[in-house]
Amino acid sequence: AYEIPKRDWSSDVCSSDLRFRVVLAAIFLVVARTASAESLNLYNGARHLGATTCGGSTCHQSPTPWMGSMVLQNEFSIWSTQDRHSRSYRSLLTPRAQRIAKNLGISAPAQSPSCLNCHADNVALEMQSRQFSIADGVGCEVCHGGAENWLGQHVSGSGYRASNVAVGMFPTHDPLARGTLCLSCHQGDQSRQFSHRLLGAGHPRLRFELDTYIAAQPAHFRVDASYVKRKGGYSNVQNWAIGLSLQVENAMEALSRSEIRPGAATMDFGLFECSACHRNLPMSDTNSSGRLRGLGEPRLQTANIVLMQVAADGYRLSSGIRLKGMEKSLLDAFRRGDAGSLRSIAKVVAGEARDLAREIAAASVDFDPTDELLDRILHLAAAGAFDDFGGAEQVVMSVTAILSQMARDGKIVQKDAAASAMENLYRTVDDVTRFDSTAYRLALTGIGHIAIRRR
Repeated sequence: AYEIPKRDWSSDVCSSDLRFRVVLAAIFLVVARTASAESLNLYNGARHLGATTCGGSTCHQSPTPWMGSMVLQNEFSIWSTQDRHSRSYRSLLTPRAQRIAKNLGISAPAQSPSCLNCHADNVALEMQSRQFSIADGVGCEVCHGGAENWLGQHVSGSGYRASNVAVGMFPTHDPLARGTLCLSCHQGDQSRQFSHRLLGAGHPRLRFELDTYIAAQPAHFRVDASYVKRKGGYSNVQNWAIGLSLQVENAMEALSRSEIRPGAATMDFGLFECSACHRNLPMSDTNSSGRLRGLGEPRLQTANIVLMQVAADGYRLSSGIRLKGMEKSLLDAFRRGDAGSLRSIAKVVAGEARDLAREIAAASVDFDPTDELLDRILHLAAAGAFDDFGGAEQVVMSVTAILSQMARDGKIVQKDAAASAMENLYRTVDDVTRFDSTAYRLALTGIGHIAIRRR
């Protein structure tokens, strides 16, 4: 099993198996974005009717996609049989979950709000209908919003996307809204804080990249002319860049709120790169200059800040200029134990990340920065910019998101060779205890030769 979701970047949700990637119809964006990260209301105040209300062979539980339908009609079937979200509550009943809970002083994880807030649709009892079941896990309404006010017009066909959103359907088609929603659990936010204490208790590490996780869910939608007309276009690279920016915003906001003592930056260890301290000691892990990296020296997770600057430059945005040097300033303040500077720099980076996400969301989905993005990431990786395991994971997921876009655009030269190169790269991050940065950088060299360059 891979540490990160392994995706078939050459497949599309519009292809015959309808599993993963999206083919973007050659149509301009005709639907305006409906939400911004600041205006999101993840809980719309409506009653939750339960996942089964979306089932039924004439609704979303068809065993196979309908021919000629605007939507697949088998969304419930995909969720219930393939999507791990449907099993998230049941994971709280396993021996592993019991051990984690015991370490945290929790007697019953399947009844604990701190666990249920991400492993289930944990709405208040008075907001649950008779058909609602907490055992559904992360069901339809966790992502699409309580259905009490929009289900009727949705079923009757009298409501359209905008009118459904107006009465409480969550705008998952909006990349800003989508990323904010996913990250509320997959990274944590102010109401669902994920800490080093959870990791110490045995909870798996959280890692995330928006486009990769949409692909691996697996996606239960397809993008075609009808989708574009109703919801707007779709871009792998735009998803990646927006998700990346939102991750940085969340992390920097958490850093700015951390307990920091003058003269020594002490904060939740979950903000650090895990492999800085947790490592396979017999393995000699060196950076590109051949020097052994500082063993046991806490290092902030900053790979996404570097990648965010790459995204800003690729999209020709002025924030790329403003972001230059911010990672170094942040790390310098941390090493000095300068609490005031660390907080203020983190706040600035969070604000830049927030603005960047909005700017990229407003960009045309037809804009193609893939060549420049891939070249820049590979160059930085070769120079040792992402030698920590967490950074390497983010690079692998970033590269696959970019390659997914390139494959859709017909820019992959030899798909078999590309698949082999990606398999080699995935293998280098399949186990944190066996990570070898030299082998990882070597695997990356095979990626740069598989795409057609238009410059």
